[in-house]
Amino acid sequence: PDLAGGAYVVNGDDTYDARANHLLGTGNLAAGWGSAGAFFSKGPFRPFAPIVISDCVGGAFVISNSQNCAASCANDPTELRVQHMTVDGKLVAGWPLEGISIGSGLWNHYGNPAGSQPVSILNGRGSVIITWARQQIYARGTVPNPVELRAQRVDCDGTMPWGEGGILIHT
Repeated sequence: PDLAGGAYVVNGDDTYDARANHLLGTGNLAAGWGSAGAFFSKGPFRPFAPIVISDCVGGAFVISNSQNCAASCANDPTELRVQHMTVDGKLVAGWPLEGISIGSGLWNHYGNPAGSQPVSILNGRGSVIITWARQQIYARGTVPNPVELRAQRVDCDGTMPWGEGGILIHT
């Protein structure tokens, strides 16, 4: 929801140029977003399973697992990336086109993303807090590395007060 009776809609199902759109409570598209939506990520990052959360001032944070597929997506590590969009579907000034990396994602023993869905909430001060599960790649037939539950706070200007990779909550 957009906290004003509407909603944000995102796609990112293995497409390099993923888009978001903003539907108003009236059912109309919000001005500036366009009928095809606005880009929230461009190659070489390939986002999948994106989620979106309002930023409390009409814009939105888009969070997705992404692979850097500059050469090949096979066995490339995933990372969680966040993008910040304005009320009119533009990227917030100062944010990179591909968003910012907040930490590595969850992998299974085949080296493929295991479908860990990040969870996010607003903290009431314009920041978003994102939690996710992370597990390093391990060789098939060996004891798996422990799954970590991590969290990161991302402020509206893209700073991450909890440091690179966020904080460890539980293993």
